Amino acid sequence: MSQTPCRQSGCYFNAVAESDFCWQHVPDKAAYRAHISERVRAGHDFAGAVFTRVNLAGLDLSGGRFAGGNFVAAYLKGTNLSRSELARADFRRANLTDVVLDESVLSEASFEGALLDGASLQRARLDEAVLTHANLSFADLSGASLERAQAQHAVLIGANLEAADLSEAVLAFANFKGVHARGCRTELAVLGGARLFEADFSEADLNRANLVGADARGAKFTRANLYFARPGSANFAGADFRDANLERAICREADLTGADLTGAQLKGAVFERARLVRLTPADLDLSGNNTNGAEFEEG
Repeated sequence: MSQTPCRQSGCYFNAVAESDFCWQHVPDKAAYRAHISERVRAGHDFAGAVFTRVNLAGLDLSGGRFAGGNFVAAYLKGTNLSRSELARADFRRANLTDVVLDESVLSEASFEGALLDGASLQRARLDEAVLTHANLSFADLSGASLERAQAQHAVLIGANLEAADLSEAVLAFANFKGVHARGCRTELAVLGGARLFEADFSEADLNRANLVGADARGAKFTRANLYFARPGSANFAGADFRDANLERAICREADLTGADLTGAQLKGAVFERARLVRLTPADLDLSGNNTNGAEFEEG
């Protein structure tokens, strides 16, 4: 949809969808909000429409058709956009606090710098979406697809990622503190420098994931698959690896102080120059592993 300038004299912003004015100069904002809601219910296709800085907070826009829409800096707090078509939409710097996007298609959408804390994105499709520097604290992403998503420096404190698919996603330096990610798929994902403090990745698939320099103190990886993972220089102090698959994992220079490796599969794992102090079980046999330069005793 082509953009047209706002009709207000001296205004350099573009007009928003279904209006001759930008949001600042829309004369009756309540009527505009009601109009957009009615048009969505009628099945109107808003593909490529401009909603820059528009306040659509709290509206029921479920099932909307907004592919490629421009929602830059829009205010969408508590808006219901479940089961909506939003592929390639632009939500940069938008406020989507408590928004409902369950089962929506958000493939290749941009949420750079957006607020999504408390948002519900259950079973949403976010493959190849851009979430760089977005805040998704306590968001519900259970069952969501984030394959090949770009989420560097994203904040996901306390988020629910149970059974989500983060395969090949770039999550470097993201904050996953306290995340519930049981059973998620994170194969080939980049989690370098990520904060995984006290996160729960039980039964998750992290095979061949890049965890270089990650802070995973107190994290749970029980029954997780870390086959050929690369957690070099990572901090796993107090981490739980019970019954996990660490075959061929490259834990070079990693800190595993106080980690629980009971029942873990360690064939071919590399612990070169790693810190292996106070491990459980105390009689763990690592004679078949590369532990060159590893530290086994404090002091």
